[in-house]
Amino acid sequence: MRTRLLAFGICLLSFTVIFALFWAVIEKNKSKEVPSARHGILDLSTWDLGKQEAILLNGEWAFYPDQLLVPEDFTREEKTPMYVQVPSFWNQYSINGKKRSAYGSATYRLQIKLNGREQIVGIKTSIIRTANKIYVNGQLIGSSGVPGSPETYSPKNTPYVRYVNVSGAKLDIIVQVSNYVYAPNGGISHAIYFGSQAAISALREKALLFDWVMLTSFFLMGVYFLGLYMQRRKDRPVVYFSLFCFFSALYVVTHGEKMLYTFFPQIDYFLFQRLQVISGMVSGISLVLYTYFSFPKLCFLWFVRVSVLINSVLIMMFLIFPMRVYSQVDLSLSFLGVIPYFYMIYISVLAAVRRVEGAGYVTIGAFSLMVAMVDTVLNINGYSPTYLLPPFEPLLFMVMHSFWMSLRFYNVFKKNEELSMKLVAADKVKDEFLAKTSHELRTPLHGIINLTQLLLNDIGEQIHPRQKESLYLIHSTGKRLSNLIHDIIDVSKMKQGELSIYPSCIDVRTSAQTVLAIFSTLQHEKGIMLLNHIPQDLPPAYVDENRLHQIFYNLVDNALKYTLHGKVELLAYVHGEWLEIVVEDTGTGIPEDKYDEIFQSFHQLEAHMTRENSGIGLGLNITKQLVELHGGTITVASKVGEGTRFTFTLPIAKEERKEEIHEENVYSLKNMGGRDVSFSTPHKMIRNGAYTVLVVDDEYSNLTIVMNAMDLMGYSVIAVKNGEEAIEVLQSHPTIDLVILDLMMPRLSGLEVCRHIRKTSSLSELPILMLTATGQVGDILASFEAGANDFLQKPVELAELKARVDSLLLMKKSAQHAIQNELDFLQAQITPHFLYNTLNTIVSLSYKDSEKMREIIHDLAYYLRAKFDFNRTERFVPIQQELELVRAYLEIEQVRYSHRLQIVFDIDEAVACLLPPLTIQPLVENAIQHGIAPQVSGGTVKVSIQQMRDEVCIAVEDDGVGMPQERIRQILDGQYDGVGFKNVNKRLQTMYNCQLQIESASGEGTKVVMLIKEEGM
Repeated sequence: MRTRLLAFGICLLSFTVIFALFWAVIEKNKSKEVPSARHGILDLSTWDLGKQEAILLNGEWAFYPDQLLVPEDFTREEKTPMYVQVPSFWNQYSINGKKRSAYGSATYRLQIKLNGREQIVGIKTSIIRTANKIYVNGQLIGSSGVPGSPETYSPKNTPYVRYVNVSGAKLDIIVQVSNYVYAPNGGISHAIYFGSQAAISALREKALLFDWVMLTSFFLMGVYFLGLYMQRRKDRPVVYFSLFCFFSALYVVTHGEKMLYTFFPQIDYFLFQRLQVISGMVSGISLVLYTYFSFPKLCFLWFVRVSVLINSVLIMMFLIFPMRVYSQVDLSLSFLGVIPYFYMIYISVLAAVRRVEGAGYVTIGAFSLMVAMVDTVLNINGYSPTYLLPPFEPLLFMVMHSFWMSLRFYNVFKKNEELSMKLVAADKVKDEFLAKTSHELRTPLHGIINLTQLLLNDIGEQIHPRQKESLYLIHSTGKRLSNLIHDIIDVSKMKQGELSIYPSCIDVRTSAQTVLAIFSTLQHEKGIMLLNHIPQDLPPAYVDENRLHQIFYNLVDNALKYTLHGKVELLAYVHGEWLEIVVEDTGTGIPEDKYDEIFQSFHQLEAHMTRENSGIGLGLNITKQLVELHGGTITVASKVGEGTRFTFTLPIAKEERKEEIHEENVYSLKNMGGRDVSFSTPHKMIRNGAYTVLVVDDEYSNLTIVMNAMDLMGYSVIAVKNGEEAIEVLQSHPTIDLVILDLMMPRLSGLEVCRHIRKTSSLSELPILMLTATGQVGDILASFEAGANDFLQKPVELAELKARVDSLLLMKKSAQHAIQNELDFLQAQITPHFLYNTLNTIVSLSYKDSEKMREIIHDLAYYLRAKFDFNRTERFVPIQQELELVRAYLEIEQVRYSHRLQIVFDIDEAVACLLPPLTIQPLVENAIQHGIAPQVSGGTVKVSIQQMRDEVCIAVEDDGVGMPQERIRQILDGQYDGVGFKNVNKRLQTMYNCQLQIESASGEGTKVVMLIKEEGM
């Protein structure tokens, strides 16, 4: 309370001091030797108007009440006037002992004595309420409104300047005045200026200058602070100060020189009058609200509410009632109009007393406002001339408050900067924590995933379905958490600017196909079609291979989350120098107002729009940043209930970059000496007696590194650059021991090549080492599902590559030894089986035909001699030797079956090749024992050997009982227990990378075919 009383006392004292100073200046001006009119006459005969400033036509004027006289009226007869002080209000005059009404008409007259020289003089009016005409020497020189009777009267209280050429010694000025609308007063309330043309022009220009300065200052400040408010809507003092400036500018153009009439000459006087009053009141309300919101702890809320309420009621009254009514309270309004300004000054001083930051600015502004208030009050009441002070006080007030608000903004920004620094530091700590935690969680999480997978594989069929479902839930939750950890790590890298990209020429279709293969493995139970409709001839993109894979993965994963049924389709188009790639689904769709939100971190759509409650909303944000990191853009178009279409752009690889994936089978590189180092694919580096490794990679650098590494390890190497070449080499070189295969390749991906290999070769027969750039769980899982033995992340470490290759080749060698031991066992089983049948035949012949018995014994001796010649020493025998075994065997069987068995040979004698021993004979034995023997009528066995280009076709055909398709499947899958077929098929797969072809149907016979490439022999 003490500080409030102190502030109030300071304000009163300051007002008193300022008022006293103003009054002293006014009195000093009055004491100057300036001519004054007496009894209607002003003597300027000794006054040199050309050398003096404009003078005030103050003093005693002749006054003719209730008469509007023209110059002719004074020439006809002498009029008796009363003399009044000008300027003054005519309702202060006493006529016949009564106060004159503010309404009515009257004529003022002043005669001026001049020095008689010819000269141009000027007259400038200020406020003459509320209509006037001025005559000089009988000539009408100017008017404002139309003075007259109440019926003919038209108000318009506007200052103006007029010039007159005079040459005599006398100047007669007649002023007609009427007022029927303004209740408080009428008459010449402010002085009329008189002087030379130069002096009046200077006065007019000075007045306009003051008004223009005030107008532009208030208006520009209003615009400036309104702009600040538009940028920061929460800062309410700024908008109220802006309103104060705008309505103060309106107040300026409706007072003083009333420039609004200059802009709008035809404006209605009563509208003009309302604008005068309302501008002052609204500026006062704005100032009160500005003060309150600037210093809420210092202001009284009740005062603010009362002020706003009273002024609002008055404004409504001014808008509803005519001027004759609301002008009755005009003097009260002057008092009410001062209160907001005084209150603002009081609060400013109180802020200074209480040492509020920046109070010095507002205090200086407050004192400048005091000066402006005192000047305005004295001028309105006619005690001071209009141009006593230049308009520095309002300017100083606005400048000081601008400084104060700038200080507030500075403090806010400084605080925000400090908070931002703290937040950045906290965010950095959070990111570091997340990154470290993610790295720490990754290893045990992978352990959980692998252990649950092992449990599902080992005991999945033995446990209760509920327990199995729980294990599946743990496994799937672990995989989702693993993906989340990878996303968090990527986000942390992006925030720290550590995420780098290594763009190269990449085939978009292959990358997309690899991702779809991953999801077809992970989500085969969903029943959603995954379609890759990206054209095969699409130009390559210049993009980081790993990041393109991640972009596809995130978009397809997002599509599957929001798709209950239907399809997810991938498309691509060429648009100028860019590729437009589309991921489209038939899911739930996204509302249009959510388009921008979905790309924000940690944002997800409502739970009811997704079929899965997984993830935390990082995938699309990461995707957007990855696309933009490559210079592209990503957009979304969607309709709720119909689906969503994500479109992103990537740059097309320029011609000089396409060398990496060109169509020719030539790789070229300049070495450090400038010499061309190039090779065509397939490129072979053969070592005698060494393992053969097939290296498949579409990048020259990777292919060269792996190829050279294999050569240094002492292996033979065949290098190719794409999947098609790899398949061709595998078909033409069945002795390849290991395939090192890149996952991402143009046209035919590593996964597709791997699946093709596994159609004919098992994991142990032909190991595959998959090279993956991302190392993501999805890629690894898809590789294993396709049939890879192991994986290695690029760029490869040579030591790790050597360890993996050695391990896989050792596994293959061990598997080959195990298979050979099994083959030896199977081969050993064949001989007792055959001997048993032959001996039975010999015993039977011993009773019937001894000669035939001797032939059979001879055939058996030949068979056994040949058998012991190659047993356990030779892996291959000439085909003619194998045919001799077949003939010997058939001689014996024909004796057994007699006329029931017919033999047909169709042999190309030009065929000369090597075969594993006992390759054809078991098939012939199978045809007889399982095809012909069960038929009572017997049948025919046909053995055919023909040359077909680079292959030898060996066929054993019978017309026996045949076999069902299920039996054929069991034979080819190795599930059939029969020795003959199992033995032969196993050896073909191991040695020639092929298997038997069986054509049969129940009751229609069987045909077994072997196709052996000559290079494989």
